[in-house]
Amino acid sequence: MRTRNLTLALVLLTGLASVSQAQRLRGLIPDLYKSGNKTRTAFSDVVKDANQSTVKIFSDGKHTAMGAVVDKNGFVLTKASELSGQVEVQTSDGNKHEAEVVGVQNTHDLAMLKVDFKLKPIKWSSATKAIVGEWVATSGWGSKPISVGVVSTPRRAIPKRPGALGIRAKMIDKNGRQEFAPGAVIGEVYKNSAAADAGLKVDDQIVQVNGKKVNAFPDLAQTVRKFGPGDVLKLRVKRGDETFDVDVELSTMSVLPMMQNNRGAIQNRMGGKLSNRRYGFPAVFQHDTVLKPEQCGGPLVNLKGEAIGLNIARGGRVETYAIPFQIIKPLLKDLKSGKLAPPKGLATLKPVEKKEDSTKQANQTDKDKKPNTNTGEKVDDPPKPDDKKPTSQDEK
Repeated sequence: MRTRNLTLALVLLTGLASVSQAQRLRGLIPDLYKSGNKTRTAFSDVVKDANQSTVKIFSDGKHTAMGAVVDKNGFVLTKASELSGQVEVQTSDGNKHEAEVVGVQNTHDLAMLKVDFKLKPIKWSSATKAIVGEWVATSGWGSKPISVGVVSTPRRAIPKRPGALGIRAKMIDKNGRQEFAPGAVIGEVYKNSAAADAGLKVDDQIVQVNGKKVNAFPDLAQTVRKFGPGDVLKLRVKRGDETFDVDVELSTMSVLPMMQNNRGAIQNRMGGKLSNRRYGFPAVFQHDTVLKPEQCGGPLVNLKGEAIGLNIARGGRVETYAIPFQIIKPLLKDLKSGKLAPPKGLATLKPVEKKEDSTKQANQTDKDKKPNTNTGEKVDDPPKPDDKKPTSQDEK
C-alpha cells in the first residue's frame, strides 16, 4: 500500500509537467501540489514513525520551532535561535512539558532540550549523504507530513552575512558640511529593525558594545559588521541623564530602506516569512520544501522514513536548509552532557520558571517601557541580490 500510494503521488506530480500551459494556468489541482492534501496523504506511511518523534517547541507560549526526539530519556534537539524566555515542549498528545536548555551549539544553531518525560527517539538514516533529486518529507503531527519536497542542492556551506541594528547616525551641520554628531548617536530608528524591537530611540547614544567602548558612529558600524543576523549584542546606552544596558538581536540587512525594493528581497517576501537566522551554516543541504520558520527545527526523512537531517532554516521562497545527520551525530553526546552548556545570562536560553504574580505585573510603571532585553541567536546562502549592496558607514 505504501509503495502504491507513493508511486501514484509521484506519477501525478510528474504528469503535471506534460499538460498544456493553458491547463496549468487554470487547472492545477491544489490537492496535487507537493504541499497538497492528497500528496501529503500519500506520504503518511513514510512519516508514521517519525511523527511520533517530532514535537513542537513553545517560547513564552508561542510556537517557535519543531524538535526531534534524540533520546528516550527526554532529550529533544531543535533550532537554538528560535528559543526565548520560557521554553516548553508539546508532544503529539497535546500535552506541554517544561523544558530545560542543557546544551547549545551556536555554529550550527542547535539546542538540546531536556524534559522529565519518556519519549520515542527518531530513527536516523544509515545513508552517507542526501542525494540530489531524492524525495523528502518533513515530519509533524497527526498522520501526514507537514510538507514534502526534493533535495535540490548537495551539502555546502552557507556563508555568514553581516547583521544590522537598523539605525542611521545623527548628523550635524558644521560649516555647511554634514558630519557625524559626537559619539555614536542615533539619528533614526528603522521600522521592524533590531533597534526598534529593543526600544532604542532617536538621540540615544551607544557608548559600549559587548563591554568595548564606542567613540564614534563609524566605530559602531565596524563592530556590528563582525556579527551576523540573530547574534546578540549587549549595548550600553545613554539616554539623557540615564545609562542602561540592553541586549539586541541583530536583524538582517533587509530592514534597511536601501534594501526594501531589491528584487530578491521582494521575491522572498512574496513567498512568506523567512527564518531570522538563515546564514552562517558550515554544512547544510538544500531542499525545495516550503516551510514556515516555526516549522523548522524538526526531522527531515527519506522515503524509508529515516531521518537524514534536521530542518534548520527557511532560506528563501523555495529554499529550506537541513543539517545532515552526519554533522549532528558527533555533537549529541556533548549537547546532552552539558559540555556545550548554554551561555549564562541569555534570557532566550532559560527553562520554564514560575511567572510573576499578575498583580505585580499590573502595577508596572512607565519605567518598564525602557528597551526590552530580548535575546537570541541566528545568522544562508551564497550572496543573493537582497543582501549584495554595501551599506554606508552612517547606516547600520
